[in-house]
Amino acid sequence: GEMKYSDGSIYEGSWKYEGSIYGGSIYEKRTSGTYTVPGKYSFTGKWVSDKIYDGLYKDFVEDTIYRGTFENDKMSGVGELVDGDGKIYIVKFVNGKKEGMGTIIDRNRVKENHFWVNDVLTPLNGLDENITYISGDIYRGAIVNSKRSGKGHMIYAPYEDDTRSDIYEGDW
Repeated sequence: GEMKYSDGSIYEGSWKYEGSIYGGSIYEKRTSGTYTVPGKYSFTGKWVSDKIYDGLYKDFVEDTIYRGTFENDKMSGVGELVDGDGKIYIVKFVNGKKEGMGTIIDRNRVKENHFWVNDVLTPLNGLDENITYISGDIYRGAIVNSKRSGKGHMIYAPYEDDTRSDIYEGDW
C-alpha cells in the first residue's frame, strides 16, 4: 500500500499489522518498500521493528548513495557508499561512520586501500595502504590525498608477453 504523511513524505510498500481490534489499537509497521522525504532522502529496502534495516539509501542533500545495512537508522556493517564524484567506498560502518580498513574506487577504476578511524582517513605509515592502477601496477606505502607519499614501492605490471615485473622502492 501507500501512505502519505503530513510532512510530505511517502511510503510505498508492504505493511505488517500488529495488535487487536478487540484489545485496542492496531499498529502498522513497514516491512519492505520505499520511503521518500522529497528533497532530502529516500530508502528502498527492508525494515525491522519499523526501522530501516537493509537496502539502498539515497541522500539528495549530500549527493550520496549507500547500499548496506543499518542499525538504529545509521549505516552499520560493511557497506558501499558512492559519493557525488562517483567514488565508491567499500568499508565497515560503525554508528554511521567509516571505521577500519576499506577501499576507495574512483571513476577510472583505480583502487586505494585506506584505514579510517571515526570517519577520518588515517595514515598507517606502513605498507598496509596500497593503490592498484588500471594498468595493473600496484603501489604499496603511505598515501596522502590519494597520492603516493613518503617511502613505498611500486610493482609494475609485466608487459604483454613478459612475465617479469619491475619494482621501484624508495621515496615518493
